[in-house]
Amino acid sequence: MATTEKDFRVKNGLIVAQNATIGGTLDANALQIGGTAVATESYVTTQISNLIDSAPGTLDTLNEIAAAINDDPNFFSSIPTATSDLTNDSGYITSASLPTDISQLTDTTNLIPTNVSDLTNDTGFITSSALSGYATETYVDTAVSNLIDAAPGALDTLNELAAAINDDPNFFSSIPTATSDLTNDSGYITSASLPTDISELTDTTNLIPTQASLSVDDLITLSGVAEGSLNLGTFTGTTINDNQTVKQALQALETEVETKEDAGVAIAMSIALG
Repeated sequence: MATTEKDFRVKNGLIVAQNATIGGTLDANALQIGGTAVATESYVTTQISNLIDSAPGTLDTLNEIAAAINDDPNFFSSIPTATSDLTNDSGYITSASLPTDISQLTDTTNLIPTNVSDLTNDTGFITSSALSGYATETYVDTAVSNLIDAAPGALDTLNELAAAINDDPNFFSSIPTATSDLTNDSGYITSASLPTDISELTDTTNLIPTQASLSVDDLITLSGVAEGSLNLGTFTGTTINDNQTVKQALQALETEVETKEDAGVAIAMSIALG
């Protein structure tokens, strides 16, 4: 016999059969109350499990969660949002209670070290012993000044010195040591470019005299002595001594002439006074 809605009634929120026994298989999807399908135990269990969603065991009921917020329906609005909302318990410090001067401290024992040796160095902090071998700023400045040693301002850095030698690490070996190492610019003269004969000159204007003049050979012939001689050689008379220069010979002639003149004058006066 088919089961119908009339065979069941609701009591205290539960669906109970009106007959003592129910034969056959109960189709839960066929059960309805006021046109709405009745949920199965499995469905209800799944929905509750989804609601709990792995919450911790101490917070998986509404009562436990309510207790956790002190059963306060306005819990969120009661949460302090600034330090001024907090009430200080005894022993806690506020900015207003902090001392502003050492005289306000009641116990300064071991509080303020009076010697560097009272301090304990943490890892990474430097002590005077750790500075051994390090240079002070003054030491470095003095060393740099000694290195510069009054060099001109345009040559007191390595960069300026490098620029002065054309940034050439082999500058010394590139300095020419002979004229053959030089490249002649236009207008410069080398020994090879000097003329060796008058015919090689391109402009002889005013270079060669056009008036007749004595050549060196003519002067040698006129002097009557061999080329390269340093004096006039020997003389047969007694007026000019041998091996005299031209000046010495002329001086001897002048002296002889003057002597002869003086003697002639003296003879003439003697005859006249006769």
